[in-house]
Amino acid sequence: MASLPMRWMLLVPKDAVAMYDMERTGALVQQWMNDTAAWISRETGMTLRGEYVFRVANRTMAEITRRLPDPLNPCANQGAHETEVWSEWRDHAAETGNPLWLNERPGFKRTYRHMCLLVNGGGWAGGRSGPTFNPGSDPVFYEDYGEALVGDWGMRFVATGQPDTCCVARYGVAFCSPVNVAWAVGHEFLHAMGVDSHNPLVGLWDPLSAQQRQDIIAHNWQFLEPPAPIPVPPEPEPVPEPEPPPPEPVPVPEPITLVGLALSENIVKLKIGQTKQVTLRAFYSDGSEADATDAAEWATSNQRIASVTAGKVTGVGQGQCGVLAMYQDTETPMIVMVTRGWGWGRWSP
Repeated sequence: MASLPMRWMLLVPKDAVAMYDMERTGALVQQWMNDTAAWISRETGMTLRGEYVFRVANRTMAEITRRLPDPLNPCANQGAHETEVWSEWRDHAAETGNPLWLNERPGFKRTYRHMCLLVNGGGWAGGRSGPTFNPGSDPVFYEDYGEALVGDWGMRFVATGQPDTCCVARYGVAFCSPVNVAWAVGHEFLHAMGVDSHNPLVGLWDPLSAQQRQDIIAHNWQFLEPPAPIPVPPEPEPVPEPEPPPPEPVPVPEPITLVGLALSENIVKLKIGQTKQVTLRAFYSDGSEADATDAAEWATSNQRIASVTAGKVTGVGQGQCGVLAMYQDTETPMIVMVTRGWGWGRWSP
């Protein structure tokens, strides 16, 4: 059977909704819940499931705290559980069909773990746990419970960036910071889990003593899941003797192929009757190169302007034409520009 979830409620009095960034504050509470689960898993080797509940209360802050000795002084260290928060839990159960207690164990009427963070709740906090024996009921039952309630001390600072007038007292010193608020949440959480968190004094993320770890596991087995067993690998089947590998094939050298051609000149300028020798280099796939001038085929696009033989270009008439060198199905072009020659004496058109 899957473990029961510990429920975390961010409770907002109906007259305090506009005072906070609820999305940001809710994300902080859920992060605390995840940090707490990771902390318990790290300390006990077991998994604690959490369930986050966001609720806008049916009551105002004054109505929720009316049972406190001094509801006008929420920063005082008063009885955190003398409030109407439990009534809000019951309202939540009735409105959502999400039960607050479960008949999972014979002889037990209620089994639950709750943690409530009361927005605008000031600086008091508390945590307590059972079981409680009730011999007057019919039938007789034990109530296995754990609950914690904390005010929002630094939640106003986290949600709005403004300092809070109510701070967390740790080791006799008052702090106003999200880190210490988280520490106090963890401290009250341990009370709700039935652990003496004063001996030694611990809070969220602090190492637990061996006795505290043992108490968490003993008192909260319904809410913890043991680690999944490590699967035992099956016995390996006998491996047959490998057959001798086939003889390695004799490597066949790859054929050497032509990868490119290059002319000694790409543009040749001549006068009529002038010649110029152009060479052609061939480059091969093995990195070698060779002179392909005589082996190549040469062609001109206009015999009246220039002629070419084995790379020897001759200017025939004024103008511009192309010369093509072709070797092993590859070709490369060049441009030939021919101008008139100049002689002695006066020239006239």
